[in-house]
Amino acid sequence: MATIKDVARRANVAISTVSNVLNNKNTVSREIVERVRQAMDELNYRPNLFASSLRAERICLIGVVVPRLEGVYAQIVTGMMEELDGKNAHIIVKKTDDFKNIQASVLEELAGLGVRGIALVNCDQAGTEQFDQLQRTGIPLIFIERGIEGYVCLEFENRQIVYDLTKKLLKKDRPDIVLATGPLEFNSEFDWAKGYEEAVREFGGESDRVSVPLNKQQSFYELLRFVEDRGRLPQYVIASNHMIGAAFREIAAILGQSVGIYELTGDDWQTLGDRADYMRIHRGALECGRRATQLLLKSIAEKSIPTIC
Repeated sequence: MATIKDVARRANVAISTVSNVLNNKNTVSREIVERVRQAMDELNYRPNLFASSLRAERICLIGVVVPRLEGVYAQIVTGMMEELDGKNAHIIVKKTDDFKNIQASVLEELAGLGVRGIALVNCDQAGTEQFDQLQRTGIPLIFIERGIEGYVCLEFENRQIVYDLTKKLLKKDRPDIVLATGPLEFNSEFDWAKGYEEAVREFGGESDRVSVPLNKQQSFYELLRFVEDRGRLPQYVIASNHMIGAAFREIAAILGQSVGIYELTGDDWQTLGDRADYMRIHRGALECGRRATQLLLKSIAEKSIPTIC
């Protein structure tokens, strides 16, 4: 594929002259313009208008980094796309599967692609050196759900949501309930645990709690071992994410038993899942995505780092 350098060589002009021709600058003589255009035709050269617009900052790219493209995360991305509709900005979506090394790699890749801002569902609480470096180079970061002190983070009302749900369940003849979350080092998971514990202290009942890694295979086997150790499935499970809810559904199917699963999700229009014993608990994922986009665009326009609010 021909490059701008090949065109310059064929037309016997400088690369900057070819660039001036491509940008319709009137500093180039008609004879040179015709020579450059003839060279382009002979080489079948097609300029990368997207790349040139990106360099000239006529196009704004925003990076979005999520663990998985499902459940609440897919809806956050949808909210961002809706907010950007009609604006001269585009998103590049990357997923990490909650692996720290993948997150570090995709953040570096996004910076290299010239993104102007990044929305991140973080999986590395110790990644502050890279986060600081991105912001020092003028790439603002907005954390979603899993925040780190000192950075801007958009959070759901997880503590209140889980408190209200647990309270509602505990009023049903004191059922056996398990709260299943990811690692409590993340503030989102910690908030779920706090809301759950507050409701249990207030209303009593038989309850249990388990935290597992944010990895599909590991979480499944640890949850299976947890159920085996306690000798039975609980009557109800409150799952902090789609991955954990799916693991419990698989375990119930393997054991040939039933369990009522309440899964924290985003803005699914359905309340019931694909089974009567599976309930989705809604949160404002679309609005979260829209808000993250608004904050990033504001920081990009002002060439500033987002202010903690």
